[in-house]
Amino acid sequence: MQFGVMFGDIFHGTFMFIISLVVFFSDSYLKVGSFKWFFLQMGAWAMFMGFIYNDYTGLSLDLFGTCYKLEGIK
Repeated sequence: MQFGVMFGDIFHGTFMFIISLVVFFSDSYLKVGSFKWFFLQMGAWAMFMGFIYNDYTGLSLDLFGTCYKLEGIK
């Protein structure tokens, strides 16, 4: 979970999660062992925290809106 807090990004977390799924399902050839769970969770937590941070490749997303009144700012 700490990796996701440090590396909270939707795009990179999704990329890591997909690569981890490929490694997870091809473990009989690669012989990764228990690290497949570790990398799978790293990708999942990075995606989750990216949604919390509203961050996609370093660009801020306005998914949830803001509670601040922005008067006079265009």
